[in-house]
Amino acid sequence: MREEKKNTFSKSQKRWGIAIISLLVVLVAATTWVAFYAEPMLKERVEEEADQFLGSDIDILIGDLSIGYFPLSVTLSDIEIIPLQRTGEDAENLRSNIERVRVTGIPVGALLGSDDISLRSLVISGADLHIVPDKMAGLFGDTNDDADEDLKIRSITIENTNINIYRGGESEAHTTVDSLNLQLSSLDLSAETHQLNQLIGSAEISARKIVHRLSDGHYRVEAENPHFDLNPGNFTVNSFAVIPEYSPHELPERLGHETDHFDIRADNIQLRGFRAAEWLDSNELIADVLDVENLILDISRDKNFPDKPRTVDPLLNVQFADFPFAVSLDSINWKGGMILYREMEEGQDSFGEIRFEDVDIEFAGIQNRNPEQTIQASARSEFLGISTLTVDFEFFLANNGRQNIRGKLEQIDLKELNPVLEPLAFVRIDDGQLSSLEFEFTADDEKSTGEIEAIYQDLSIKILDEETLEESTSDNIMSFVANLVAIRSSNDGDEPRIGEIDFDREEDRSMFNYWWKSLRDGIKSTVQRF
Repeated sequence: MREEKKNTFSKSQKRWGIAIISLLVVLVAATTWVAFYAEPMLKERVEEEADQFLGSDIDILIGDLSIGYFPLSVTLSDIEIIPLQRTGEDAENLRSNIERVRVTGIPVGALLGSDDISLRSLVISGADLHIVPDKMAGLFGDTNDDADEDLKIRSITIENTNINIYRGGESEAHTTVDSLNLQLSSLDLSAETHQLNQLIGSAEISARKIVHRLSDGHYRVEAENPHFDLNPGNFTVNSFAVIPEYSPHELPERLGHETDHFDIRADNIQLRGFRAAEWLDSNELIADVLDVENLILDISRDKNFPDKPRTVDPLLNVQFADFPFAVSLDSINWKGGMILYREMEEGQDSFGEIRFEDVDIEFAGIQNRNPEQTIQASARSEFLGISTLTVDFEFFLANNGRQNIRGKLEQIDLKELNPVLEPLAFVRIDDGQLSSLEFEFTADDEKSTGEIEAIYQDLSIKILDEETLEESTSDNIMSFVANLVAIRSSNDGDEPRIGEIDFDREEDRSMFNYWWKSLRDGIKSTVQRF
């Protein structure tokens, strides 16, 4: 009996042993087949497909390809993308590299050449890409728009990827994206899908920094830590800047004529409720709210250079109406920051500066397609940091760029205006108090008209030499005559004089310059006796 059990046990062991050995043989055979046949065959196929897709101007080299199991996966490592039309250092600079591409959940049919592919995930890691967009049309081989091919990927991840974009013929990238990360779910490129919400389930994109250099080389745009979430459509940037490559003196020197010089910086920009589908499908920028914190808008103009050829620059609201795409936002909120407008008069070496601090502006009803609706704005700031200024705006979208502007400036010691008046108007205020200033005017592409009421007392001025900004003997006489005859020392009482605004727009100057000179025209008509 014991002998029978022993034999039975031995037979069982033998069966298990044979099964295990058979399984090992199959695994060894499969591994051998994969290593010596399947992987090289698949690598060759991937390179052929890539070459056909990229065309004859690009070569692709795959350092290694491996097939994994449970789930079935393919990993490509050390990929090089080489431009064949570039030579020497230029070609080396445009060589792209990808550390790893991993595809999981691959159906067996995909390995056998099926056109319908459904993947579990695609992960691209450590890519350093160099792209020349104007050459892209020549990078693709023949395509068939009617091809019945379906591609579905449950999850796509791009990790730690750098992108460099070049203009044709340039060796330095005009746009760089540093440390791009993308997470995308439910990509469906089947033939019947056309709209964004059908193509993608969700998407989240972020980067450490994006830098774009404008084509004229005068400015670059930088955005730090941009982040976009497709659902619910929120886009944030921790820091944004339009940075000049040249100083306010160097820029007009390079151009050969005077021009406005811009320096724009902001913190914590957030766009909420952005409809990405409408933007891609209908070319419409639709969102709920744009919040901007600590925006500094610095505009300078050095007038020690010849005037540029006269051009008619429409007002900003007219340019907005002429955008090539539709825009619709419920509101824009500018919280904190500063507006500076500076001019250096001809023959001077210093700027006169108009400064608005602690800016708080709210725009409502922002849109550019319905001319019957106006854009409303309400602004509050500290003029020169010493007096509160409140202004209400109404912008029209009609061809003449009409704007209705109404505002009030609170009391101020007029001597505080000398840093503005001395270099810009060659006038120094010795004494004077402004109790209040209220203005209301309408401006369009041609001229501004309106009224200004300035209540002030004890105004006394000096006329300055335009080169030294000091008072000479002749200027002393002019100052005496001005205070005695030309200037109203006070404007108060029950019936104060109302100044008239009637200013012809200089069509090549900025809108801020237009507003400032309109107000200056009204102030002059208030202060002057004749």
